[in-house]
Amino acid sequence: LTPMLQPGARVVVLSSEAHRMAEKRGLELENAHGESSYHAWKMYGRSKLANILFARGLARRFEAAGLSQTANAVHPGVIQTNLARHVANPDRMFARLKHIEKTVEQGASTQCYVATHPDWSQTSGQYFSDCAVLEPIAAAKDDALAETLWTWSEALVNRI
Repeated sequence: LTPMLQPGARVVVLSSEAHRMAEKRGLELENAHGESSYHAWKMYGRSKLANILFARGLARRFEAAGLSQTANAVHPGVIQTNLARHVANPDRMFARLKHIEKTVEQGASTQCYVATHPDWSQTSGQYFSDCAVLEPIAAAKDDALAETLWTWSEALVNRI
């Protein structure tokens, strides 16, 4: 899809503060499908870490090719949706998050801001929350891990 992007286009990848639940050792691609161990929230955290790493890898590719497109990852916040409908005891789990819940419209604000605000037209490879750059975990800034994920993902896609 990259060749179809207009000059100056902005790719906004949805991630989450849940990326902080990923283990310190990162993605554990050798256990990507939970064959050897499975913990739902850790897997969710890994998927959100992967989203940040994808945005970072794409941003690096845009820059290396001399393109004006940007790629960033955003955390929308804890949104009032039915995401937890399949979670055991969701009321207990989300009770402590009630005070930080956002409406869908509020949750969309950071994506829209990063996608359209002139101040961010040249910013790429960053992680945003509440319309500001936020420091992710160290693994999310690991360019070697981003490249490993990119290569691993390409191999999966090429099998299709």
